[in-house]
Amino acid sequence: VEPADRAKVAARALETLLPTAPAQHAALSAKAISILTRPELAHLFGPDSRAEVPFFAEAFRQTRSIPERIRIIGRIDRIVVNPDSILLVDFKSDANPAPEPSQVNPAYLQQLGLYALVAGELFPGKAIEAAILWTSLESLVKLPLADLAGAAGGFTIQ
Repeated sequence: VEPADRAKVAARALETLLPTAPAQHAALSAKAISILTRPELAHLFGPDSRAEVPFFAEAFRQTRSIPERIRIIGRIDRIVVNPDSILLVDFKSDANPAPEPSQVNPAYLQQLGLYALVAGELFPGKAIEAAILWTSLESLVKLPLADLAGAAGGFTIQ
C-alpha cells in the first residue's frame, strides 16, 4: 500500500474487520500507520519481507522415554529474508508488554522457538533470529537464541 493511501485502506479494513467498534477505528488506524512509518521498523515492511507466512512441519517431542509425534502448524506474522539471515517477527498486542527479553511470557518464547526450529529447516545455512513487535510500545524486542532454543528444547523436526 502506498504511503499516501494507508489511511484510506486502514479505514476500509477497519470498517470490515471491526464494524461494531467504529469509535476505535481512528486510534487503531493511527497506531498501525505509526508502526508502518517508524524508521527502525522499516525493514519489517520492505521488499525483503513477507506477511502472514503459513508453515507446517512434522516434529517429535521427547516426553518421558517415548518420542511423541506432533504437527507444528503456524503463521509467521512477518518474515524478513536477508542474504545470510532470516528474521521472524510475531506481533503481540498484550496490555502488559515485556520491554525486555527476560520478561517475555514463556509461552511466547516456546512459540517463537518452534518457529525458529522450523525456519532452520526451511532456510538451511541462514542464521535465524526471532523478535516480538509489541504494538502498544511500537518496539521490536529481539529474543536471545539461547532462550529460543531452551524454550523449544525436546522438540526435533522430522
